Amino acid sequence: MADTPRRSEFLSPLRVEDCGDGKYEKLLENLRYYSARFRCVFVVLAGFRSDGLSSPRFSWFIYPKRGGKYRRPAWLHDAPYQGALYAETETGELVRVRLIREFADALFHEAMEAEGVKSDDFLTWIVSRFGGGR
Repeated sequence: MADTPRRSEFLSPLRVEDCGDGKYEKLLENLRYYSARFRCVFVVLAGFRSDGLSSPRFSWFIYPKRGGKYRRPAWLHDAPYQGALYAETETGELVRVRLIREFADALFHEAMEAEGVKSDDFLTWIVSRFGGGR
């Protein structure tokens, strides 16, 4: 990982397709994110399914479930709750990681900042906390 950036950023685009059930989408290729806080590359594997930003229906006009700057962070946030988050080692090997809720939320907020969303946005925190209480 000699070429790993120092600042947090997504290292891949989000490529998904609708699962046809009206609720879930599926990753078509791995989603990679470098976390400066955790000093590693996290990976969500192709094939992972998500329902988008976990937010209550009344907030969808502000925080759309499947769009906006929250989209990639939402996928990254869903993965640890489903046991589907991996860390990339220096040799490129993927190791499954488990994050407690506090760390999963911290990763979500760091990823939102990387996408240009202020993590101190109190409403964002309330919506993700209220909607994401799995």
